[in-house]
Amino acid sequence: MKYDELLIFSGGIAAVRRGGKWGFTNRRHEVVIPFVYDNLYQYHRDGNKVWFFNNRINICKKGKWGYIDSRGVERIPFVYDCAHNFDDGLATVELNGQKVIIDVTGKVVFSNEEKYDTVWYWQDNLLAVSRNNKYGIVNASGKVLVQLIYSWEDIITCRQILWQLKGDGGS
Repeated sequence: MKYDELLIFSGGIAAVRRGGKWGFTNRRHEVVIPFVYDNLYQYHRDGNKVWFFNNRINICKKGKWGYIDSRGVERIPFVYDCAHNFDDGLATVELNGQKVIIDVTGKVVFSNEEKYDTVWYWQDNLLAVSRNNKYGIVNASGKVLVQLIYSWEDIITCRQILWQLKGDGGS
């Protein structure tokens, strides 16, 4: 079988693009998830590889993002304008210009009522948020823990310090 693009295998399957559509094959090059997806999110920490976080991958179909599992079963509907990877069971998605946080079932756990410009799930149920290019940290309930007065670089430095304090080195 000829492919336009073949990504590195992860969990026994690889994302493959053929004829402008993405699908997944096993190591015997048998199609395990059909070529029906417009785009997928490639995670580059370990090379050109696609990861299923919490057995979910963010993938685009007919211009909308949703999540499927490693068997190709739709787990969260294709309704989002943008969707990011799950981390600790939470992911940032964008719907109608509004960034919110969802869990692995698709339930909104942070609704962004404050209308932050950006919202990212950060770690340990903390969210990095911004308004007017100033960044801070809130918890999943929306309580501001670190005022929105910092640069993005300051927030990244803060995250690295927290990783070191936890002892996981950022992994």
